[in-house]
Amino acid sequence: MRGSETLWRALALARRQDLAARGKAAPRAGHGGIGRRALLQGMAASGVAAGLPVQAMALPASGRVAIVGGGIAGLSALHHLAKAGIDARLYEARNRLGGRMYTQLTSEGQVFEAGGQLVNSDHADMHALAKEFAVPLVDRKSGPHRSVILADGAVASQAELARLLAPLAARIARDSEAVDASPRAAAAIDRLSVAQYLDRHAALIRDRRIRALIEASIRTEYGSEPGDASALQLIFNLPTVKSEHVEVLAGSDERYVIAGGSGRLAGAIADAHRDRIETGRRLRAIRETGSGLRLEFVDGTHVMADTVIVAAPAPILRQIDFAVPLSARWREFVAEADLGRNEKLQATASATPWQAILGTGGELWDTAPPYALGWEGTIRGGEDGRPVWTWFLGGEQVDAAAAVSPHALADAFARLSEIGIPGIAQAVAGGMVRRTNWCNDALTLGAYTNSAPGQLTRFGPLFWVESDTPAERQQAVAGRVIFAGEHVSDAWVGFMNGGAQTGRLAAQAVIAARTRSAR
Repeated sequence: MRGSETLWRALALARRQDLAARGKAAPRAGHGGIGRRALLQGMAASGVAAGLPVQAMALPASGRVAIVGGGIAGLSALHHLAKAGIDARLYEARNRLGGRMYTQLTSEGQVFEAGGQLVNSDHADMHALAKEFAVPLVDRKSGPHRSVILADGAVASQAELARLLAPLAARIARDSEAVDASPRAAAAIDRLSVAQYLDRHAALIRDRRIRALIEASIRTEYGSEPGDASALQLIFNLPTVKSEHVEVLAGSDERYVIAGGSGRLAGAIADAHRDRIETGRRLRAIRETGSGLRLEFVDGTHVMADTVIVAAPAPILRQIDFAVPLSARWREFVAEADLGRNEKLQATASATPWQAILGTGGELWDTAPPYALGWEGTIRGGEDGRPVWTWFLGGEQVDAAAAVSPHALADAFARLSEIGIPGIAQAVAGGMVRRTNWCNDALTLGAYTNSAPGQLTRFGPLFWVESDTPAERQQAVAGRVIFAGEHVSDAWVGFMNGGAQTGRLAAQAVIAARTRSAR
């Protein structure tokens, strides 16, 4: 889930006004991950990544490929390798596939989207996979839609918020220019948390609702409290790339959902390759031997492979004994990389009063706990069932809700939401309520990636980077071990597309190594 569209639109408008006042050109359009990708490209081109063992030249020119993890990253890797005729096998710890792409069907016939749900217009890998497997994407914003922001117990004026954001937007725009010009400037901002950045520029924040809205957006986008998130993650939303200002909102629209639920696409990919997949295989160790890589599972069995693609969520990497050559920086990444804390509270409804207020694809934001965001989470184009409303929690909101029953939470959240959506409390009263539990799921331990202060510039040289310029490219490869997952994506961290992209890139690295050998 991306942060508040209203917030970023207001920031983008304020930056446009600031650029005009300084006599600078208006921003050009760009995709949602361009700021993060540009930073990583700049680090690679400037030599920051020099000497790190990430080149695909180290990969074997033949042999079996083992893929660890059956989420979208692992499934994407398997699919692309299978299409290339490469001997690959996937091992998944769960007894189901899809990972955090999980559509839950209850015994009563109700469908809930428990995991990732939203696809941007610029998520090329997700669009490509959906098209290849004939799984339609449903445009959830085909009609009029808007966001409503609650602040201090009332609906806030978006025009007023945009005006109040202008001074901070100008500051972020200037810092974006500095990050583009200098890796040192990027490192300096990366050392700051979002909270410290906002403290530093407190004089520019003339209304406490502005800070509250930014903090709510950080909780939803990264599952983190503002004190635990790198300030670079705020700068990325108003990027400058090679001296050009870029506006990313057009593609970062969360416009589509997968017909029948996200699990439908994961299932379609898995069904195409069932003979190459083993479930219930939880990895304990990867050990280098004289004859290849030995994968040891918790059930006492093992398999041999020549190349291993590790596509497990970031915290799960710490549960694997990497008894293989890894650089000190890779081992630090494995030890520190983490997922933010986000959960959904989902309630079925007897009516859809939100549609009259938000339209199709709109959002309800609340700048005060106990939740940050709400939207219609009904599965489109699939199973029958009642409409679903989703409340989204992030950071400490997840911890605060843990001791409260789902139905009690839904009742409390609905009463608070009445300010923006009259009738929602009655609509969800007596309905089914489900709360996701990714943060306590032993095979996930979180929602999606958050970068703590200092981590982006320290670990950036390890991530995948796509570029038309060879000097700017990077590969998440360490010897014969390849890493995949949204946590090592250059542009699509936190999105299903990040898993699909890095799975494809991991497969392409294997294919490229074998193609070079064949020449």
